[in-house]
Amino acid sequence: MTQRLFIAIVPPDEVIGALAAPVQAACSEGPAQLKRVPDANRHMTLQFLGAVGDHTVPAVEDACRRVAAATETFQASCASAGAFPSAGRARILWIGIGRGAQQLAELANRLAAEMAALGFEPETREFQPHLTVARLRRPASVAGLLSRLQVPELSFVVSELTLFRSHLSHEGARYEALGRYPLRA
Repeated sequence: MTQRLFIAIVPPDEVIGALAAPVQAACSEGPAQLKRVPDANRHMTLQFLGAVGDHTVPAVEDACRRVAAATETFQASCASAGAFPSAGRARILWIGIGRGAQQLAELANRLAAEMAALGFEPETREFQPHLTVARLRRPASVAGLLSRLQVPELSFVVSELTLFRSHLSHEGARYEALGRYPLRA
């Protein structure tokens, strides 16, 4: 059997809560198909693994432990909003990371190297740390919306990696934490 897995950082509940009102306001003024990502699903993906055989999961867990143990906790902060692939043809609305972006990129690179050693294909796009807050079913312009979205100044400590299993359904995705790996204090 296989499981759909990814490795992420989950910001503290206070950060997710502080983003709820500005994101909800943005979604209510945005294109009709702009849907907020549920607070429980908000995370910063460091490494998407896709379908992973059950026999490979223990090696993935061990790699997460090694990377976490070799990484010191660090401060991160929310920055301005953006969209993928572009503001003019957005599919994803996100909050970027200011302080801590370099450490998140280094962490993602260490995970990518560990996962490549296990046979996972490395990501070809440049890593851009972000927190997905809304999605669009069809591409639409969110340029005006992005200029009005007020991202509060929020700082938090990145203190653990989380290995998630993704359960997909018609109602949307549900994420189950399979393991949490504390960073070195």
